[in-house]
Amino acid sequence: MIHMCEIFLEPNGIEHRTCKVGNTTYQWLCGKVNRTVPDEFFRTAFRKKFYDSLQALQKDLDKWLHHYNYERPHRGYRNKGRKPIETFEMGKKRRENPIKEAA
Repeated sequence: MIHMCEIFLEPNGIEHRTCKVGNTTYQWLCGKVNRTVPDEFFRTAFRKKFYDSLQALQKDLDKWLHHYNYERPHRGYRNKGRKPIETFEMGKKRRENPIKEAA
């Protein structure tokens, strides 16, 4: 059976994944994202502005996501005051240049 969101995801080259049962860390991170976007964007945006189109809402969401990921420092244990993009880039560099084990 196809998941409803796959109607959008597949044509855009996005793979739909679900988290494994019992993987509490991953489930926590997904849950955090699922709480943060409504709490910090949608509830505030809908109080301040009436959206007459989905495109207008998407434009504001895109601006908020850019601010959230590129401009705002995060204090979480993974980011330690860095912006999420900085943490992402650090992880990318680590994967490209793994520490070689001593022989």
